Amino acid sequence: MLTLLREKISAKQRKIVLVFIDVFLSIFTLSLAFLLRFNLDYGFQVILMYGWLFPLYIIIKIIIYKKYGLYSSLWRYASVKELISVFKAISISSLVIMAFLFLSKNIILG
Repeated sequence: MLTLLREKISAKQRKIVLVFIDVFLSIFTLSLAFLLRFNLDYGFQVILMYGWLFPLYIIIKIIIYKKYGLYSSLWRYASVKELISVFKAISISSLVIMAFLFLSKNIILG
């Protein structure tokens, strides 16, 4: 099934699908993190309060993933080099988001 799907869509379409999957999974994991961190009772309120973070989170992730070539590699032949690229991309994007949250918290709270 996956092989048939891979043959029917172009490389550009495949990249678009990968970006949409990343967007969906990013929204899901960030929402789940808020719900687990702030209990299920207050989690939804926190998600609404930090709703501005979701687009920023997605944009930062996509830019850094694209810079590290995560959307252009042939994953059928992935090696340690690609694994290191994935680790770097995830680490750097997480650090950028944490830095932005830290700075925005200091600016908002004064």
